[in-house]
Order: sequence, then structure tokens, then C-alpha cells
Amino acid sequence: MSRFASDGAPSHRSGPVRTGVVALWSLSCIFGGQGCLYVEPAWQEPLNLPPDLIRVNPPEPTLTFEREVERISVIAADPEGDALTFLWQPPPFVVGTETETSVDGIYTWSVDIPYTPEVDGQVLAVTIVDQDPLQRGEVTLEWQVVVP
Repeated sequence: MSRFASDGAPSHRSGPVRTGVVALWSLSCIFGGQGCLYVEPAWQEPLNLPPDLIRVNPPEPTLTFEREVERISVIAADPEGDALTFLWQPPPFVVGTETETSVDGIYTWSVDIPYTPEVDGQVLAVTIVDQDPLQRGEVTLEWQVVVP
């Protein structure tokens, strides 16, 4: 299943759940001279889903420098409505100016990277992390820099 929403909106959906069970041993049920074990679902809790990617630019895993400054941008939302954080860790010699905004649970992050000869061949990555206190959901995107 694609993590991109077909209409440009976050793809909110019901996700997987973890089911807790209660096991009861009963002597009132006799089967072959033994008691019986009953297993009953007792509760369900949702598993934390990673953030949904709405738009990624560039969409391919390569960033080709064609201008003095290139921009990487990501628009994302969390299916459970958790706040998102973008973790950008540029490699050595890569300098970028980051911006991040949020409106109604839609998060936009971008970084402008000026051209320097050192960026050629570098891998640029950003990790989008939700702020669920019990189960961290995350997605990492990477781009290989190419200078023609």
C-alpha cells in the first residue's frame, strides 16, 4: 500500500492493533480427564503507525544540482494526529537553511542547500518522527546528491 494519499490529503486509516488476552484454566470443563484452557480477547490497543508522506520533492532518491541553491521539501501528517518532528543531519561540508511549519496537523519541512563542490556524492537524509510517548513512529528519506 502506498504511503502517499491519492488526493493529496493524509491517508487516515485504521491500523493494526495489538490484542491482549486473558487465559483462564477451568476445572469445570473436563476433556480427557483434564481441565480446559479458555483464551479470551480482553483488550485491544492500536499500534502506532509511522507518519504518512503527502508530498516529497524531489520524489526520486537523487538530488541533481541544476541551480546555485536546491530545495528538498517534505509534507507529512500522522495518522493518529501525533505532532511530527523533522530530524535533519547533514553530512560534513553541507550547509542548509531549514524551515518547518504546521497547519491543522499537516507538517511542511524544507531545506535550501547552496551549491559547493563538497556536496557531490553526499547522501542527504531527513527522519520524520511522531511524538507518541509509548511507540515512536518514523520514516527516513534519503537523497544522493549529483553535480553534473
